[in-house]
Amino acid sequence: MSPRNALLRGCLVVGSVLGAGCTTTSLDQPPPPPPAPAPVMIAPPPPPAPPALADYLQKVRLMPGNELLAETQQLLERGDDRARLQAAIALAQPQHPARDEARAVALADEIARSTDAPTLRDLAAVVALWLDEQRRAETNGRRAQTKGREDEARLQMVETRLREMERRAQDAEKKLEALRAIERDLSGRTSGNGRP
Repeated sequence: MSPRNALLRGCLVVGSVLGAGCTTTSLDQPPPPPPAPAPVMIAPPPPPAPPALADYLQKVRLMPGNELLAETQQLLERGDDRARLQAAIALAQPQHPARDEARAVALADEIARSTDAPTLRDLAAVVALWLDEQRRAETNGRRAQTKGREDEARLQMVETRLREMERRAQDAEKKLEALRAIERDLSGRTSGNGRP
């Protein structure tokens, strides 16, 4: 066999091998559908956080007296510790028609001593201390012009402390939830392996 014939024969063999893997598609046939996307598991959103006490304090400072009175009654009727602490804050506002600082201090102090929630207990202790200082200052008759600035500074300090404490509580809750998720994952793997 001549070299030229051998070359032609080799080309035919290579061409037939390469052509065997090729398929032709008609232009009339629609393309195959794309594969269905894998289902995405989306965790439900976390429950909304209760309003921050520092935000609530700012809100009640701007409320007119009649609204503040209705607000206090609603909070006391709810009866849970957080609502009662908000009622204590509302009850101590200067524009409250039935302002009663002694009762406000007693409410906050009672929550600080009785609640099982450590974060709320600490917040109630801060509010009770602030309200008691404010009540004593007024009882002692210290009503100089500087008192307004001092009260405002104290109020700012209380707001800052409340925000910081609530931020820490939310961070702790997030960490706890992450640990629970890890524990659930490990528990699922253990039961999937058939081990106790």
